[in-house]
Amino acid sequence: MPGREGVLPYFRKLERDLDFQPNDMAPGADPDSTHTGIRVAGIQPCCGSALARAGFARIDDQNDEFEPGYFPITINNEHDRRVSTAAGYLGADVRQRPNLTIFADTEARRVCFDGVR
Repeated sequence: MPGREGVLPYFRKLERDLDFQPNDMAPGADPDSTHTGIRVAGIQPCCGSALARAGFARIDDQNDEFEPGYFPITINNEHDRRVSTAAGYLGADVRQRPNLTIFADTEARRVCFDGVR
């Protein structure tokens, strides 16, 4: 079973956490931005307080610490708008590529491969 080092490269590729400074865990280069929920109001602070009173530790980065505890939810949000995979990776420059066709409102039923392609 892969540990932290086994999954770390994938986390690096997948997210740019806006609540952490670029570092070993969140280098900040990916277009799929996330927040760790620090700005999320409502029930989350109450739940965190209750879990702390019950003896659970607060975990700042759920992708870096693998101990029992609680952590803020991770949301894909930037400027108060959800950042979908399409919005994060299919910017204007990518959408202009001649080798890309985007079929909106289309459901894929299967993916066919020619070898590894």
